Amino acid sequence: MDNLLKFNFNQKYLIFDTETEGLNLALSKPWQIAWIDAIGKKILNKQDRLLYWSDLKVSADAARITGFNEQKYKTKSEDPKKVWQEFSKKLYDPEYIIVGQNILGYDVYILNVWAGLVGEKIDYSFIERCIDTKALETAIAKGCTSIPNEDRICFFYKYLNYRERGLKTNQKFLLEKYGIDFDANKLHDALYDIEKNYEIFLKQINTVEI
Repeated sequence: MDNLLKFNFNQKYLIFDTETEGLNLALSKPWQIAWIDAIGKKILNKQDRLLYWSDLKVSADAARITGFNEQKYKTKSEDPKKVWQEFSKKLYDPEYIIVGQNILGYDVYILNVWAGLVGEKIDYSFIERCIDTKALETAIAKGCTSIPNEDRICFFYKYLNYRERGLKTNQKFLLEKYGIDFDANKLHDALYDIEKNYEIFLKQINTVEI
């Protein structure tokens, strides 16, 4: 029991999210990356960074959903290689468990796009340390009371790809389910999303043994 995450107040977490120009998992460039560095239930650091691409083409629909502001982007976007080097230090640090909503179904592929564009070869070994809150919630909804330590990544992909009419696992639904206050107008901003996703995760690990 002592090894359960809900009792491990020294566990380090990296919670992250990306916003992209489109939904193509092989080509869409991320224009925003946000991450939280946490230990136990305590947030140590927050980062919200905009990535500069000279040929960025954010679709009208993506801009509407994510609140993309072209003027803000032009004035605050940074060298994406510099930000990658900073972010990847946490990503590849084996002391961190990596948390996010649908990261195994979306964001890990976007990281590959980002890495490739800045001349880096991504090392997918970090996936073994990922906890996808969307997959975790599906497992909870289907009656799982504990999450296996062995082959955990296979377990998460199984539930990430599970489909059932009426089964909801989106972030807005989870915030409502767990009684977490939120501003619906701020959802889909990367930093706000991960702050709320972290709150969801802390509720989930008190619901299921992991």
